[in-house]
Amino acid sequence: MRFTRWLFRYLAVFAGLGAGFAKLIEMPGEVHLYGHAGLGQEVLYLFGAVQLGAAFLMLVARTRAAGGVLLAATFAVSAYLLIQDDQTGFGAMAVVLAGISLMAAFWVRDLRLRGGTYVRPGSEIWR
Repeated sequence: MRFTRWLFRYLAVFAGLGAGFAKLIEMPGEVHLYGHAGLGQEVLYLFGAVQLGAAFLMLVARTRAAGGVLLAATFAVSAYLLIQDDQTGFGAMAVVLAGISLMAAFWVRDLRLRGGTYVRPGSEIWR
């Protein structure tokens, strides 16, 4: 379980970094996608910056949920734009990445429900 949690978290982080940098350096595919949707360069830069920021937020435990939600939202918008542009394969990948981002953001670590409260393994209540 620990490896899967780690894998999802860093997969989301690296996907967010890659997508954000691709938008900020104006990769031709990204420019075409946002231009075809009628969105300008400003929106492209904004989405790139949000994806980069969200990826960095996912690295810190306290801000992981916010980063995961932001990253999932940007992947969901990208999926919508990709599907509208008849790139359903990439759109499906963006949907999967949005789901992975949400799972990585809200994966509760080492907590079990006992008597209506969450307790950590090794605590007095746990035994």
